[in-house]
Amino acid sequence: MSETFLHCVRRTALAVSLVMLGIAARAAGPCDPAAGAAVFAAKCATCHSIDAGGEPIVGPTLFGVVNRHPATLAGFAYSPAMQARSDIWTPAMLDWFLVDPPGRVPGTYMAFSGVKNDAARAAVICFLSTAGATPKK
Repeated sequence: MSETFLHCVRRTALAVSLVMLGIAARAAGPCDPAAGAAVFAAKCATCHSIDAGGEPIVGPTLFGVVNRHPATLAGFAYSPAMQARSDIWTPAMLDWFLVDPPGRVPGTYMAFSGVKNDAARAAVICFLSTAGATPKK
């Protein structure tokens, strides 16, 4: 098989997976930003702020991360692996990534093992979706 064909098959499989993740997230129940804020405080706040214009802690601020392209926040030194990403941090993409950041984007500087619990991951994505603007850079 040609490399082009395999590339198309992989991209189609990824697209189908992302759609299914989105369906599963919607089926999990309503968005609960308060529950997500608790997950953020417990799992994310050590390295990330949620402040507009916030200075990076270990990682960049996540204010307005939903619908932003990866590695585009000025003032943060992203890994080459993250800079190479061309997708957008949609809720489905965040769900995919947050399961296992180093496994999903090999070479990322993010050394966090992920949020394995589906409900906790959905809650933190809900919180991020409501926290700040949703730019489309």
